[in-house]
Amino acid sequence: MSRKFFSSIKPIFLSPIAPSYALSHANSIPFIFTFIFALLASIIAAPLIQAANNAYQIQTLAEAIRLLVRHVQFLFTAESYINPPALFLTIAYTLAMLLLAFLLTPRAAVPYQNLRQAYRISVKHFTIITPALYLTIIALLFFSNFTRFYQSYQVHQNLQQWQQQHPHPRQQRITQNPTKTVITNDTTLQQQTNAWMIRRNEAERTFEKSSAYTRAYTIGSFIGVNGCILASLFFLMIFRAFATQKQLQYKPQSRWPAICESCSYHIFSIKTNDSQHPEPTCPECGHPISSSLNPIHRIDDPFTSAATFKQKTFAPFKLAFLFLFKPSKLANQLQPHTSSFKHHQLARLAFYSIPILTFIALTCGYAASHPNLSFLYEINNRFGFYNYFYFEAYSLTIISLIFTYLLIQIIAFMNALTLSLLYRKANPYFAIKLANLTAPAIILLAFSLTLLSNIIFRVYLALPTDFTNALPFQLSNLFFFRRILWLTFTLLGLLYILSNTIRILRKTRFTNI
Repeated sequence: MSRKFFSSIKPIFLSPIAPSYALSHANSIPFIFTFIFALLASIIAAPLIQAANNAYQIQTLAEAIRLLVRHVQFLFTAESYINPPALFLTIAYTLAMLLLAFLLTPRAAVPYQNLRQAYRISVKHFTIITPALYLTIIALLFFSNFTRFYQSYQVHQNLQQWQQQHPHPRQQRITQNPTKTVITNDTTLQQQTNAWMIRRNEAERTFEKSSAYTRAYTIGSFIGVNGCILASLFFLMIFRAFATQKQLQYKPQSRWPAICESCSYHIFSIKTNDSQHPEPTCPECGHPISSSLNPIHRIDDPFTSAATFKQKTFAPFKLAFLFLFKPSKLANQLQPHTSSFKHHQLARLAFYSIPILTFIALTCGYAASHPNLSFLYEINNRFGFYNYFYFEAYSLTIISLIFTYLLIQIIAFMNALTLSLLYRKANPYFAIKLANLTAPAIILLAFSLTLLSNIIFRVYLALPTDFTNALPFQLSNLFFFRRILWLTFTLLGLLYILSNTIRILRKTRFTNI
């Protein structure tokens, strides 16, 4: 019994470092254990998060321990407004967990599962990934403060060396006369101390102007930025593992009694072999019954139905074209209850294209203002080995990845609510599938709009100054014009994506597959 019990809870203890492994064994873990472990992780992580947020104030290991102890004491000390903070933290985590699990419900759903069943799985999965999320948050806070931490550490080390060479006047008197008591209100000692503090501050300012301080800033910025980026990528990997289920248990359902895919009228009792009506239609809307009974038109999306390597290569572009320009045709092809998980592969493939497209778009923007392509090899003098173009491409790639991932998750949640509330056809699995299928369209549309905005901006720069000055202030100002242009294209692109998504949902809510 003990061996079976420990083997069932083993994935919980591995969840902070191996969330995918823990989620793949979620069915064997009792929910009460995952919830208790998540609460313990919240209480343990709270002082660590506070310490990571104030990491730049820590100079030595003793200071770090004192800071942790102070935060732990506050956590279990009753205050006038929170009694105690640990209780408030437990309640806050529970509410946040229920809300965030509801937002992530489509990602945890499987075929033929309603919203309530998917939500229960989502809650359990969220409690499992909670320790890994806390580790990521701690890493993000630590690396975001790493530059200041490393700079203050270097200043502290430099001042330690300076103080060894220039001891404090009080320490000098004690060293010279160990048996003599130092008088606190000694005027001479006070003057010597004030002069020593002035020299110490001058030494600190001198060090901050030195090349060693600049090197510390460079190293701290490099480690801090890359640490934040890696932590962000790990954050995305955690939520990618949120849908991990090794043994997918779903019950295939029969499509009988059949319904009309156009109006949802029950057509199971209508005879289809009547000689007088060789092609019977739905008595409610006139839609051919064969289109609803024979699923030959439901071949699914181009990527899922692709059989050869050539078809798979062009499938994302074909899917993006159908979604952007022929959403009704795509809706008539989709299979809402298919057991294939190739849409997750498609979303990952679309994410892999983001670095390439970001680099191309940024290169086109820089090349318009630097025809000699000097931005590719110029080094920033302030940081030594720092190239602004590559750093911006690096940063924009990560921002684009995070933004696209969050947008897909928001679309999935909106799809699930639309199917459940408006169309009374709860299908959270199809909600995340359709959201994943929008990934190629979102990326290609964003890339196209970025290039178009750069072209419009270059045309604006080529306009006569008298013409641009005559425009309203929001358009005559270069900064505001670029922001308005970017915001306009972003809103139009989002509205277009959402409107086409709604059109597809309307077409696919009635299906016998």
